Amino acid sequence: LDGSNRKTIFSDNLDEPRAIVVDPHSRYIFWSDWGSTPKLERAVLDGSDRQTIVSSDISWPNGMTLDLDKKIIYWVDGKLATISSCDYNGSNQKSLLGSTVFSFHPFSITSFQDKLYWTDWVTQSLFQINKDSVNVLTRLANHSTTIQMRPNQVKVVHSYLQPEGENSCA
Repeated sequence: LDGSNRKTIFSDNLDEPRAIVVDPHSRYIFWSDWGSTPKLERAVLDGSDRQTIVSSDISWPNGMTLDLDKKIIYWVDGKLATISSCDYNGSNQKSLLGSTVFSFHPFSITSFQDKLYWTDWVTQSLFQINKDSVNVLTRLANHSTTIQMRPNQVKVVHSYLQPEGENSCA
């Protein structure tokens, strides 16, 4: 962990990279770029086969998370005030939750089992929804109760999110 094994995968055609997520078993790395041409991109872990997978209906892709079982990418867009998803190749893109529900500015998102969790800068809160039924929205914490400042990052730590398998980096 001293940095001696680091490698630059990309340095070209990046404007304002933001979020990054990895599926080690599928050998993919995904990242968002919210520069002048906002997009989500994907590549193999060694940097090969770089592709833009989402370039429409996207402005400020702040955070991303993966459903490792279903091979779905979820992201939050702060400017459009949406939570969206697509599969690993960018197909089946859809908006799950938008600003028509309430005023919000999603910043970070994470996934665990059948739930999505995200932070919001307008309400200074942490929210939860079910992936398959976004009609039930639960505020888990907010500024006035447990959060003392603007919530930036949310992560779930669980062995399920670190599945065992072949180490393709070894």
